[in-house]
Amino acid sequence: MKTTQDQVIELAQKCLSEVPVVVLGSGASRQYGVGGMDELGMCLRKNVVPDEKSGEPAIWDKFVADIEANGDLENALHRVTLPHTLELRVVEETRKLLLSDDQRVFGKIADGSLKLTLVQLLRYLLRVANPHIVVVTTNYDRLVEYAADQANVPHQTGFSHGYWRTFSDFSASKAAWVEILKVHGSLDWFLDAAQNPVALPDSLPPPAGFTPVMVTPGVGKYEKTHDDPFRTIITRADNAFKAARSILSLGYGFRDRHIQPKMQKRIANDRVPTVFLAKTLSAEIRRFLKTCENPHYLALEQAGTNTRAYFSQSPDGVEVSGSIWEFPTFLDATIGNS
Repeated sequence: MKTTQDQVIELAQKCLSEVPVVVLGSGASRQYGVGGMDELGMCLRKNVVPDEKSGEPAIWDKFVADIEANGDLENALHRVTLPHTLELRVVEETRKLLLSDDQRVFGKIADGSLKLTLVQLLRYLLRVANPHIVVVTTNYDRLVEYAADQANVPHQTGFSHGYWRTFSDFSASKAAWVEILKVHGSLDWFLDAAQNPVALPDSLPPPAGFTPVMVTPGVGKYEKTHDDPFRTIITRADNAFKAARSILSLGYGFRDRHIQPKMQKRIANDRVPTVFLAKTLSAEIRRFLKTCENPHYLALEQAGTNTRAYFSQSPDGVEVSGSIWEFPTFLDATIGNS
């Protein structure tokens, strides 16, 4: 008779065997010290100074009060619409914070003191299955790009190669490659003075007139994704979910309308094998799973030193031993040292 641990491992291995579309949220980067919403909220309150002459202080005070009352930056950005000038400063401070964290991680990779866990998954999928892997991420950082480099496999984000990179769509390759779909932008993406998307290295500050291509949470982000690079990237993400044979979600809160509809349909209606890993599963994931009739889903979160597992036979969760909710432990338990 199968134990609960056996059932959990079997569901996880089924998902991985189907070559999942990998979905990364901010939780996937937190383990490396890349700031999340809590750190960003503190950064914004400390560093964004509203312009007294433009009437910004009143709306900014309302925004800060919302964060302090509810402890939720993402929803505060949905509830309080910031004027364009304030929103630009939010983007700039967000980029400063995350760029510093991103560069610190890259420094550890460069000196050989850090190997990203995602490398283990990429190498496994490339060895046993399709040479084309799709990663959909809401993160601005470049940890997926670094992982592809560590795995020694080419990656594409839609921009050309070189130091001054233009958006040129994606080109299929017969060789192994990782397609990285950054639906909210990236630390190294900008719009130039003519509003053309370009990607630049971090060796110099962006030129005057260049603005970061980073869509912050809030209602405004849905208005900014009708043009490239977002239009092409979100379309490709939709198509990736339509074709997905399984989905692996790492640290993603399941609350973004850019990637939610097709992802949710594939899980709930088409019942593709799906695994959610998170330190704490979001309320949105919990609500979704309560009504999900997919017999192949698995959700794992921390339960002290153990893991709480949710699947069709245990929809209210059951505790299993060990920290399999953590990505490194999860991979060791399912695919071993790949």
